[in-house]
Formats: sequence, C-alpha cells, structure tokens
Amino acid sequence: MNMAFKLKMFGALILASIFIAAGMQIMFSYYIPVAHGAVTFTVPTKPAGTYQNYTFFSATTTNATSTNTTDGSGYMVIAGAKKIELYLSHGGAATSSTGTSTFNIQVSPDASTWYDYFKVVTSTSTAIQQFLSIGGATSTTVANLSTIGTDVFYAIRCIVTETGAGGSGVQGEHTCAGSAEY
Repeated sequence: MNMAFKLKMFGALILASIFIAAGMQIMFSYYIPVAHGAVTFTVPTKPAGTYQNYTFFSATTTNATSTNTTDGSGYMVIAGAKKIELYLSHGGAATSSTGTSTFNIQVSPDASTWYDYFKVVTSTSTAIQQFLSIGGATSTTVANLSTIGTDVFYAIRCIVTETGAGGSGVQGEHTCAGSAEY
C-alpha cells in the first residue's frame, strides 16, 4: 500500500469516528432525561438599613404556636435579614410565674413547611441551643439566630410549651417577639 492510500484511509476513519460520535450525542440527547429547575416564588426583601419588630404572641397562658393578631400570619418574614433578635419572656402580671416556658424557634422556606431551628444563641452565652427554657421567675431572655447571613430562610415562627411547677398544671405567662435588621 502506498502512503497516499494510507492517508486517505486514515482520514476516512477519522471522519467516520466524528460522524459516529455526533450520532451518539444526538441519540443520547433524546433518550437521557434532563432535570430542569424552576423558581417557585420570589420574595422582595426589605430595603437595606430598615428595621422591623414583630410580636408572635403575648401574655398567653397556654402552650402556643405563634398566631400574630396584627396581620394574621403567625410568622415573621425574614427574607434578606442580616440580623434577627428574639425576646422570649416568662412570668406575668396576671398569673404567677412558677412554671417553665420552653421556646422552640422554627424556620421555613415557604411559610407552609416548618423546620426546628437548633441554632439559637442567647445574649449571655455563646453556646448554640436547641430550645430555650425560662422558669420559676419573671424574666426575659434575648437571643439571636446564630447563622443568619449564612443560612437563608423565608420566615420564622415561635412555639412555646409550658409546664407548671413540679410538672403539674399551667402557670405563668409567656411572650415571644422579634426584631429584624435588613
């Protein structure tokens, strides 16, 4: 075989390989399913430098999940917040304060699915806590959501469970409020 024939055969082999590869690509593009993502909803955030207060519930004497009476939502929209402070109180003007209030903060990506947020830090400790309990006295604890700025959530809500002194009965009042800086 002469050299010219060998070069023609080599060129034909390369050309055939290109056609086969292109054909396989076209064939697989029809048979391999492709997953496509979509934006489910977009939330406008508050302007930078603004501040918002929210009361989840106030002076309740029962176990409660936040149901705010001012706007009816029961949760605080925190989308875009740089800092969240919570004000958790136990005690009361109307009832005795010998019981214990245990607060649980929940977060949500959409205000319908809620997850326990186990990254709450009080102003007097650097330890991350799952639940915050206040008992036996009239007291307010200031806490913050420790990972705001790295975790992204749409909303938060507050849940409280109360136990009486010695585990019997419901005693005392509790309040859960928050502030957000945007």
